[in-house]
Amino acid sequence: MESIKKIGFLVSQLGPSQLCYDIIKNSNDYLANADDVDICLFWISDGHKPLEANFACMPLIEAYGYNGNIIVTDLHSLSRVMSYPGPNRASKIWFYDYNLDYTKIPAQMRSWEGLSQLYYHPKVELIARSQSHAEILNSVFREPKAIVENCNVSELCRIIYS
Repeated sequence: MESIKKIGFLVSQLGPSQLCYDIIKNSNDYLANADDVDICLFWISDGHKPLEANFACMPLIEAYGYNGNIIVTDLHSLSRVMSYPGPNRASKIWFYDYNLDYTKIPAQMRSWEGLSQLYYHPKVELIARSQSHAEILNSVFREPKAIVENCNVSELCRIIYS
């Protein structure tokens, strides 16, 4: 019997955003046709989900004991995961840079040394949302391992479990 794959998305803010919509919609669609993946959504700050999720949604503290693959979606969640013992025990932390998150930091507050520690960390595997995002990330930090448009769960599973 094949073991169940486990993927946990981590967002800073659960709420009405394109990111949360894409995670929930594509996860629901995937789970409607397959049962080989256990999906969870963890959040740092609670809010109203843009859609009803057909999978577990929990606050960050529940991720401490999570033994699946964590996909962080922004720099805030990446820095939090790097500082606690839960998913940081895994050999890889998947950073799906959905919104080119470093560009959202005001220039006067942007620390290239701090950003480099996150983007170049040996456990971090970088995934871009589009070809144009991948080109930008490659020119500023490093080449992403993969490109996955709009949180395509099937594609994320293929990358993580290949």
